[in-house]
Amino acid sequence: MKKIILSMILFSSIVCNAQTELNNYIGIDIFQLPSTTLNANYTIEYKPYLTPLIEAGYTINYVIGDNYDYMSYFLVDRIDCGCDGKVLEKQTGGDIKIGAIFNFRRDFEKQHFFHVGLFGTNSIIYEKGTYQSNWLEYDETPNIVPIKHTIYILSSNYIVGYEFRISKKLKSSFDLQYSLSTKNIDKLYTFVNFVPGIGVESYKNYRFPLLLFNLKYQL
Repeated sequence: MKKIILSMILFSSIVCNAQTELNNYIGIDIFQLPSTTLNANYTIEYKPYLTPLIEAGYTINYVIGDNYDYMSYFLVDRIDCGCDGKVLEKQTGGDIKIGAIFNFRRDFEKQHFFHVGLFGTNSIIYEKGTYQSNWLEYDETPNIVPIKHTIYILSSNYIVGYEFRISKKLKSSFDLQYSLSTKNIDKLYTFVNFVPGIGVESYKNYRFPLLLFNLKYQL
């Protein structure tokens, strides 16, 4: 949490001290839309080699989005199971991501280049569903009770990708993000955990790969 607060202070300082000739962009990630996740990011081309970023996102309900989140099926080992008697009705939440992108270029004239990035993400997820306590006892009358909770999860995120210009005002980037979460992830209900901002966990290993396709418009 302290690292994220320090990153927010640093980013705010950069924004306040940014000169008017610096290029500012507002963007969205297209690849997260099928998971019912809406997000927006703000970047400043502070130096040719440095682009600070802040992003906010909100997932409407991943229980619905899971049916269309084909990227996660490609990236992680998905396990279809009863989750020890738990059935989810809703997975919703938001995230704040702060960090910087380091560009492999020496001047602003270069518009097509590779980059890497380092971020910290603070996610909140609300899960609601039912739990059958005697799910292994098939001859018994089902004992189903409602369950719900809210979990906060911190993670570090690393990206590698390529940025290119589409038009005078429009840019895009294609990235592979890899995230490491805290063990608080174990409190979530399912075996394959979804967390806003970092994607889907591959069976209980605290690792979250995610493909990003960002479109950003120059302000």
